[in-house]
Amino acid sequence: ARAQPQAPDAWRAGTLGERIAHAMLKGVADYVEQDALEGYEALGSPMAVIDTLLMPAMEQVGTLFGEGKMFLPQVVKTARVMKRAVAALTPYIEQGSAANAHNSGKVLIATVKGDVHDIGKNIVAVVMACNGYEIRDLGVMVEPERIVEEAVAWGAQCICLSGLITPSLDEMARVCEELERRGLRIPVIIGGATTSDLHTAVKIAPVYSGVAVHSANASRNSQILAQLLGPDGDLYADKVKADQQALREEYARRLRERDLIPIAEARRARRGAAQHEPVVPLHTGRMVFPDFDVADAEPYIDWSFFFAAWGLKGRYPEILDHPEKGAEARKVFADAQALLARIRDERLLTLQGVAGIFPARSEGDDILVTDAKGREKRLPMLRNQTRGEENLSLADFIAPDGDWIGCFALTAGIGLKELAEKFRAGGDDYSAIMAKLLADRLTEAFAEAVHAFMRREMWGYETGTPPTPEQAVRGQYRGRRMAFGYPASPDHSLKREVFDLLAVEVTTGMRLTENWMIDPGEALCGLMFSDADYFSVGTIGAEQLLDYARRRGMEAETVKKIIPNNV
Repeated sequence: ARAQPQAPDAWRAGTLGERIAHAMLKGVADYVEQDALEGYEALGSPMAVIDTLLMPAMEQVGTLFGEGKMFLPQVVKTARVMKRAVAALTPYIEQGSAANAHNSGKVLIATVKGDVHDIGKNIVAVVMACNGYEIRDLGVMVEPERIVEEAVAWGAQCICLSGLITPSLDEMARVCEELERRGLRIPVIIGGATTSDLHTAVKIAPVYSGVAVHSANASRNSQILAQLLGPDGDLYADKVKADQQALREEYARRLRERDLIPIAEARRARRGAAQHEPVVPLHTGRMVFPDFDVADAEPYIDWSFFFAAWGLKGRYPEILDHPEKGAEARKVFADAQALLARIRDERLLTLQGVAGIFPARSEGDDILVTDAKGREKRLPMLRNQTRGEENLSLADFIAPDGDWIGCFALTAGIGLKELAEKFRAGGDDYSAIMAKLLADRLTEAFAEAVHAFMRREMWGYETGTPPTPEQAVRGQYRGRRMAFGYPASPDHSLKREVFDLLAVEVTTGMRLTENWMIDPGEALCGLMFSDADYFSVGTIGAEQLLDYARRRGMEAETVKKIIPNNV
């Protein structure tokens, strides 16, 4: 691009065309069949480069990824090469001449209302573009009405909905309800960490006469699109609907047969357990971390999850020497280390948080926390009701006659939006995604570092030789931190009480959305216990649902939408 001629008539085969072709060859030669690139030296126009070099190469990349023969980082880096090549060619292409070149279909993509997570969505968009689809990305926190209106105005042939938290599942259903209300039949693909084939079949598909398909990962999206928009699209849609009906019937059967014990019995089962012994803290109250040093969080990064996010599953550091994944893992790790050094040295991200220790007591399945002004905040907890399990509740780990509890809210995402947009504006989706994944890992590492500080310096129950960062990442210490939305405390709405208790929105850049999502999305909020065990609440019965709704001061239907995977 730096060497390109300044005037459109300066285009000549063997000059700019040859340079672009060589750049593409260098970028994709390891990943595509060579016959897709043969004859590039004879290309005589910028459109010829696009038609006979760029698009066939990227389509081959998309195919190989879908077949599991390419790793995700390779796909995203190859797409970066393509974007830069197209940017160099753009001045030499007649306006509009390439508007529909190799367009496999028009796909609208959005993260739904109340949700700010977009790492997965951005990866999916890159992969779909590699397969020839024209993408329009509406971003995050998008209202159902806007999604539908944009899809109709643009002529979208498919809508892809993304979301991370459980309330987003309800927003996805609202999009489908809006499509139904308008009499539209645009296919919808559902994706995100909390989504599933079962939830799509049970809660989303029934509200829409069109087809709503669940996609488990980035490679599946393009495969689903090829079938939905192909010549046999109607047959594929009928098969999806038949499979979803079978899932609904199986789900109904399991509901009838599930083995839950009554909530009263579950509560009695824990009453005979050993009593938790309270630990008086050295210091109580709030501690604000306005600008936590990235270098202090770095040692706590769990790199195994980083590689998994790139589709390179395996334990770190062993994955670096894996016979099949090792070479690509080492490349991605080197890129991550380089960007992490920039983030640290140039202060590209700010780590902010608040944590505190407060007097607390349990009352049944509720935890009552006393704030700085002596007021009690009630945090209702759920209890496991599955027969044969321990039937735990987090309230079991707080003594009824007086105890202490920790609370925290923190993020490594301040500045991430600007950083990612800067990369994306330069056609560098790879670095934009890398920045988001590093911010996500830094958030978890920040939480681990703050928890270590709380255990030793504020609570004081951890003495002696401190756990190493590696031991901390594996949870080899006394005490537990339980983030809302996780199995032991699945109710995201409890973040509101903790945000108020810690004055999070007054002292940091974090904000809660109407669906209790933290903005920036790379954030955590939850509770800390001096003694606790990890467990899953699992499915709860109707009696506990009604009792919990009463204790939360909510309608039962609202609670169902907040914790759909538990009812």
